[in-house]
Amino acid sequence: MNRGNQDMSNYFRITTKRYKQALLSTAVLLIISQLLIQFNILRMETDANRINISGRQRMLCQKIAKTASNIYTSKTNVEVKENFDELISAKNLLKIQQEGLIYGSESLNLPANNSETLKVMYRNVDHSYQNILKAVSQIEWFVKSSPYNRNSISTSVEIIQENENIFLEQTDKIVSQYEKEAEEKQRNLRILEIAILLAALLVLIIEWRLVFKPTQKTITAAYNEIERNEQYLSMLFDTVPTVTLVFDAITLKVTKYNNVAVKLLREWLNINLDTETEFNDLFKGYEENENMNVKLLNEIVQNGGFSNLEMKLSDKKTILISAKKVKVENRYQYFIVISDITVIKHAATIDSVTQMLNRRSGIEHAEYLFNKLTSSNRALTIGFIDIDGLKSVNDTFGHLEGDFYINTVARTVLESVDNKFKCMRYGGDEILLMGTDIDVDESRRVLEEIEIKLQRFGNSSKKPYEFSISYGISVSNNRTYRDVKDLIEEADDAMYTFKKAKKLVKKLELQV
Repeated sequence: MNRGNQDMSNYFRITTKRYKQALLSTAVLLIISQLLIQFNILRMETDANRINISGRQRMLCQKIAKTASNIYTSKTNVEVKENFDELISAKNLLKIQQEGLIYGSESLNLPANNSETLKVMYRNVDHSYQNILKAVSQIEWFVKSSPYNRNSISTSVEIIQENENIFLEQTDKIVSQYEKEAEEKQRNLRILEIAILLAALLVLIIEWRLVFKPTQKTITAAYNEIERNEQYLSMLFDTVPTVTLVFDAITLKVTKYNNVAVKLLREWLNINLDTETEFNDLFKGYEENENMNVKLLNEIVQNGGFSNLEMKLSDKKTILISAKKVKVENRYQYFIVISDITVIKHAATIDSVTQMLNRRSGIEHAEYLFNKLTSSNRALTIGFIDIDGLKSVNDTFGHLEGDFYINTVARTVLESVDNKFKCMRYGGDEILLMGTDIDVDESRRVLEEIEIKLQRFGNSSKKPYEFSISYGISVSNNRTYRDVKDLIEEADDAMYTFKKAKKLVKKLELQV
């Protein structure tokens, strides 16, 4: 590839000296043509942006109508709040984009050069547009009023619904007009390209025998070498052992991917990768990484990329992802490389004896749940389990038997919680259960079931010791807690109270 480039460089340096006047005329013509073409391409990109944004106005209007209706039919304050936030956000964006489409906006890359036809269309849609904005403002005022009465917004909801169809119909016409004008510009661009091509062709025919023909073989050989190297690079892309993807920055669809990506993404996410696969299909995130797609895109757009960012792709897959924003042929693309670190992450977060979260990762998850649920007025339930008599088993029968005891309890716990709780090994003989919106009675039922199963196993296994647990329960909605440690401590205290009571009952039974 370097040799081919060097041959072409030498050729053009020599011929420029010999035929300066001839090449200068061609160069000037081509430069002018390229400037004209690039100018028109920029205009076409602007038209595409206007078509895209005006199309989004349609979706925003539908979203406003839907969320307004949802506010009216909402049965709880939480539902009202969620739909109200979406309504106001959609209204503000609708207003910003509508003003940008009409008057121009640098931030939205929208020029203020609408045709007279479009200006008339925007005047036609303005009445329904203003009615929708006023109705949303009335809803905003009523919702913020205290006390809030949903019947007060019924008229405003009806106004929005009445004007929705008019706005959508007019917006469709506006989009069609943008597309029509863009197609007309494109036709003009083609005519311009053909005219410039014919002029350049005439000059090139004259220069052919004087400049280009003698070096035809040199150029052909150089390009053949470049093509061979491009094929080699394409082969490297296909055979690299990590998931490698290229996304278009505008459509956010995959434009290129290797064989490893096809195979592994089918295994990981049950996705059949093709050119219609979108960025959001792959990187939605999981649990604490929810909405990771938005965070990843913001990082790429604002900083040009990132390296080795860890994220949970699904409940069974943890990855390292790196990204780079590059410009190829005047179009930005996002190169993504993914490495599977599930095994490494599993070893770092999972306790080898119980197959539960270890203390470090378990505490991190508990803090995450506590903060998330507390902020939304939901309850975190902690079940604190202590394995009875583990020290005695270790001292009497050895640590291998003690590990068997721990493993038996852990296996019984995991089988019994049925995904209601996340489990972690909190200490040597302590296990913590973490559940969302589970009351004390339900938690006690699960723990009692675990204790019964262990007793049955102990009776059938004929081991020389009892299989038994003590437990305590705490729920975060009972009172105010500073942090998750307070909640764990309360469950721990309840467990010790339960353990003392069990010992007292046994003592009384022996005395009898």
